[in-house]
Amino acid sequence: MINNVSLISFTVFIMTFVLILTKLLIQGIQNKKIKVELIRVTQELAILKNLLDQKEKLASDKNDGFVKFISDSRDWAFEYIENVQQSIKKVLDDTEHTIKYHREFTSMEIEPYKTQLDTLSNAIDELKQLLPKEDFIQ
Repeated sequence: MINNVSLISFTVFIMTFVLILTKLLIQGIQNKKIKVELIRVTQELAILKNLLDQKEKLASDKNDGFVKFISDSRDWAFEYIENVQQSIKKVLDDTEHTIKYHREFTSMEIEPYKTQLDTLSNAIDELKQLLPKEDFIQ
C-alpha cells in the first residue's frame, strides 16, 4: 500500500511538474511573441516620429520662407519710400529758387509762363505734403 501511495504521489508530482513546465513554456512563447510585437510597435513609433519631424520641418521651412518674404518686402518698401522721398527732396531743392522768385514777382510774369509756374508751384506744394515734417522745413 505504501508502494501504491508512493507511486500515486510520484505520478501526481510528475503530472504537476509537466503541467507547470507546459505552462512556463506557453508563457515563454507568449513572452517571445509579446517581445516581437513590442519591437515592431517601437519601430513603427520611430518611423511615425520621423515622419512627424519631417512634416514639422517642412512647415517650419514654409513659415521661415514666408517670414523672409515679409521681411524682404518690408525692406524693399522702406528702401523705395526712402528713394522716393530723396527724389522729391531733390525736385524741391532744384525748383526752390524758381518757385520763390515766381511767388515774389508773379505780377511781372507774362502768360502762358505765369499759368505754368502757378501749376508748378501748386505741384511743389503737394510734393512738400508727402515729405515728413523733419525732412522739409517750410
